[in-house]
Amino acid sequence: MSFMVTKLRALGATVHQAGRNWKEADTYLRDMVMGHSSKSGVEEVYVPPFDHPDIWEGASSLVPELEAQMRDVGGYDGVVCSVGGGGLLAGIADGLRQAGRTKQVGILAVETEGAASLAACLEKGEVTTLDGISSIATSLGCVRVADHAYEVALQDTVELAVLSDAQAAMGSVHLADMERIMAEVACGVSVAACFDGSLRRGLGKGCGDAEWKERKVVVVVCGGSIVSTRLLEEYRERYGAVVEEELKSQKNRLVRKMMRMGPVGEGDVERERKMSQVGVGKVENGFQYAVRA
Repeated sequence: MSFMVTKLRALGATVHQAGRNWKEADTYLRDMVMGHSSKSGVEEVYVPPFDHPDIWEGASSLVPELEAQMRDVGGYDGVVCSVGGGGLLAGIADGLRQAGRTKQVGILAVETEGAASLAACLEKGEVTTLDGISSIATSLGCVRVADHAYEVALQDTVELAVLSDAQAAMGSVHLADMERIMAEVACGVSVAACFDGSLRRGLGKGCGDAEWKERKVVVVVCGGSIVSTRLLEEYRERYGAVVEEELKSQKNRLVRKMMRMGPVGEGDVERERKMSQVGVGKVENGFQYAVRA
């Protein structure tokens, strides 16, 4: 974070730091800064980082680019992206829907332990807020995802994996080694999903080895502001051996979705259809829940 603040100040920006995470900083901005400018005639503009239709629309523009670029190689079967507040995930899903590709292209969303706010929502069956962020992937440090991102994550074609900080860091290292691309750990975690089995478990269900070998998956690598060659070497030294042990123990996990289906006894046709697909789970607070692996 200090690295980014230094870069902003070097560009002449005035930086105010407040709170322990993005949510607290955002609250400070809205309540204490917006509307309290001492400069007359200054128009204040709030730019949301993830929870706004304009952000999702911008991210959705990835899809027509993918459609055009992947056409010559036979298209693509899946997309992997990291999740912080969920703006990128929501945008990709919206783009696939607009292209009529929702059922043909799967999405593997990836979070780090200590910043897994979407996983917490799926496991609880409703949008919820984390108590705090402990992951080194600070760009993913959002204690609450956008409601739209949660709705997207409930789709049958979307899976979510949670990996460790060590795996995320080494994902950045591997990307630099193999592709000469420097990306921060918030993006490295998506790369890491290609190495530990999460990719196939999430997007290759029911595929034999031969079929899986022919599948084409796009990994969205975004964010390179908080990374340097020195930092990547530190990751290699600190996390290289840790990841080897984690892979042996299969510490990573795909998240099971606890889906809130509706009030008990409600005769809703769509709810009954979903229940037949995923199986009855639990009853809590008068609502019926189902679990889908």
